[in-house]
Amino acid sequence: NYENDTHSYSAFQIKQNNLWGIINLKGELLLPPKFDDIRSLSYDIYNDSIPFYLSIKDGKRGLLNTYFEELIPPREGIMEEYNRRLNLVRYSHDGLITYCDTLGNNIISGKAFKPVHDPNRFLFKKNDKWGISDRNGHVIVPDTCVDIRETPYIYYVIVNRNNTHEAINRNGERILPNPVFKITQHLLQGLLEVQL
Repeated sequence: NYENDTHSYSAFQIKQNNLWGIINLKGELLLPPKFDDIRSLSYDIYNDSIPFYLSIKDGKRGLLNTYFEELIPPREGIMEEYNRRLNLVRYSHDGLITYCDTLGNNIISGKAFKPVHDPNRFLFKKNDKWGISDRNGHVIVPDTCVDIRETPYIYYVIVNRNNTHEAINRNGERILPNPVFKITQHLLQGLLEVQL
């Protein structure tokens, strides 16, 4: 059996003994039939093409590149999308969302993530508290915040336990010394209204 779900005009899926592999237009084997399924990986709004493929074996999912080389062997969890802007793959397992690089190395895990404009920052949630991490998984602000919001100028507003607020820059440094301010429409436009 042959199918073309690869988004490639030079490769086709081939099925032998109920396992899927990939051949090129000359009939040369690019990937031996060893997977239960091979699918295009879903993509997010920043992608203009689909550069990776899911390999599925025994209910586990792995990652293939555009040359159908195995980057991540099938593993537990649901591989959900490739984020081209971050060059990371998102998958979920046991109630956690994990971002890993395209070699399968886990970068950061959490219960939830908020999108931010800076491709090198994550707002992540663990144990019902929010924190900020860089793209390599180094924690900039520990997950001790009730909420974290991003302003248009890549400053973050942190809401702490006693509903106190502080503003920090992308490196976790306070913008104002011990500021106490209220979140207003001006703040959402990138301005801080400081209460004295």
